[in-house]
Amino acid sequence: MIDTIVYALLFFITTCFFFCQNFNDKHDTDVIPMTSINSFIASDSVNYFRNDTIKIHFLSNYPTLRLTKEKVIGINELYKKSIDTLILSGNSKLELPTNICIYKSYIFIADPLTNQIYEANIKNGEVKVVANIFDIEQKRNQLNHPTAVWCDTLGNIYVTDAGNNRVLKFNYNKSKNEFNKIAIIVAGTMEPGEKLNQVDNPSFVYVDKRGYIYVADFGNNRIIRFPPNSTKGTYGEIVAGDYHYGSLLNQLSDPTCVIGDALGYLYVVDQGNNRVLRFPPNSTRGTPGKLILGGGHNLNIQQHLDNPSSLCLDEKRHLLFLTDSYNQRVVYSLLSGSYDQKIAQPIGDIIYNNNASVQNNSYLFGIALDSNKNLYMVDQNNSCILKIQARN
Repeated sequence: MIDTIVYALLFFITTCFFFCQNFNDKHDTDVIPMTSINSFIASDSVNYFRNDTIKIHFLSNYPTLRLTKEKVIGINELYKKSIDTLILSGNSKLELPTNICIYKSYIFIADPLTNQIYEANIKNGEVKVVANIFDIEQKRNQLNHPTAVWCDTLGNIYVTDAGNNRVLKFNYNKSKNEFNKIAIIVAGTMEPGEKLNQVDNPSFVYVDKRGYIYVADFGNNRIIRFPPNSTKGTYGEIVAGDYHYGSLLNQLSDPTCVIGDALGYLYVVDQGNNRVLRFPPNSTRGTPGKLILGGGHNLNIQQHLDNPSSLCLDEKRHLLFLTDSYNQRVVYSLLSGSYDQKIAQPIGDIIYNNNASVQNNSYLFGIALDSNKNLYMVDQNNSCILKIQARN
């Protein structure tokens, strides 16, 4: 009798074991670190495949992916393959556009050849000049080779007036629905130099949500930060690079873009070294950055960058987009989910290449995302703005 009971229990336990094992084999999901994925986009519980849902789970502040099947989202799942040219109307004509920024339904364009900043309505393509020569006698607003424009959260625009070695701020007058014609100098003294209250041929400006102003100081191979409400001659502080160009991780060579994320990390396009570096919050002079893209020696052909110019971030989907100018393409990379872990090195898919486009001899420069995740790029050689439309 006891033997019968024992055998019955053993049979029951064995049956349960095999049933559970088979169930797990069919239904268990793998956990994949974000840094091991190259070409993929994910957001909280978004269904991009027919029956496959990808979710981001935060385990000790380290995002991972749980995939119901072994599939990875490619860029073509999110963006259409066709490239559109933004049709602009009005009397204003782009000559040599460089960088752009987007605020609500407007795209702002810096054109160093016409020495003007344009505002284009994305919905109807209407273009007008919002910053050019206003006060020639005082030469206070006389732009000289403006290379970049940035919008803050209030709609004010900041302009890198490279030829005058300064950064200007044009306040938005909400009651008049226009920008003030008299600009404020928020960085630089108009004399090139290495002092912390000077800039030399600034190439880009970025303003964070707290109002701090970050300038890519091209001629001084550094990123310098100025406090909110700074004026002409205000002293800033170096947050990346040094006075001397170089290829070490604490050095820069001809930086052309700097953008920060919500956590305070700075992403810098180090054009002279053909790479993108990321610097930690509270970075100071000489702080080493971490390599995000390019710059290495053991890279395949697609991983090599050639004169990268500008970048933009899609933080919600953990993506970085970069214009790789001499390679006539835009590439993207998955941002590392954990800022203390290994950084995603592979570039991922190429989402735009001149060989597959109607544009000829493109030189892609500025890049920006609108609120609908549509991607806009400056094609400098063809003096136009290109658009890659996001899928619904």
